[in-house]
Amino acid sequence: MRREIEAFVAHESIQVSQEWQDVLQVGLRTCDAVVALVTPNFKESDWTNQEIGIATAHGKLVVPLRFGGDPHGFFAKYQALTIKGGDEYREIARKLFEAFAGHDLTKQRMADVLVRKFIESGSYDEVRSRFVALKMVPKEAWTQRLAAELREACEENREIKEGQIDWQPAPEVVNNLLASVGI
Repeated sequence: MRREIEAFVAHESIQVSQEWQDVLQVGLRTCDAVVALVTPNFKESDWTNQEIGIATAHGKLVVPLRFGGDPHGFFAKYQALTIKGGDEYREIARKLFEAFAGHDLTKQRMADVLVRKFIESGSYDEVRSRFVALKMVPKEAWTQRLAAELREACEENREIKEGQIDWQPAPEVVNNLLASVGI
């Protein structure tokens, strides 16, 4: 299941002839989080330290992926996720998703996205698979607005209204989830 995390990769996201430094600075100021692939050469880059510094100065979540290198300087304070060459990209993506969903700086944004994606489910399979991600929303990220949107979707979206999750009616399972988080 796609978790709706959008990535900005400078050498792939910046179009030819754009003033790339400006684009990079805007990306760092407007992003929710920065994921840094820390290779053995990371430290030697003219740009990586500055990028991490800008993200940190703007209060962004910084997630280091240790891929043969170690975070250093102020960047070393962040717990890294170690990855190896043979790691499945889906497993790495799942771990990043869990980090974003559970972190104070990104959990509300992730909750909004997960609820929206569940509400937009267009098939019974999507209802089931998207509910798995919906259960990952931390208790403190739930709001009355999100609960109201889910309850409305249980009445308006046919796939949710008539669907089943773990052999139970989907609206009942959604209401149980909301009750378990105190809403």
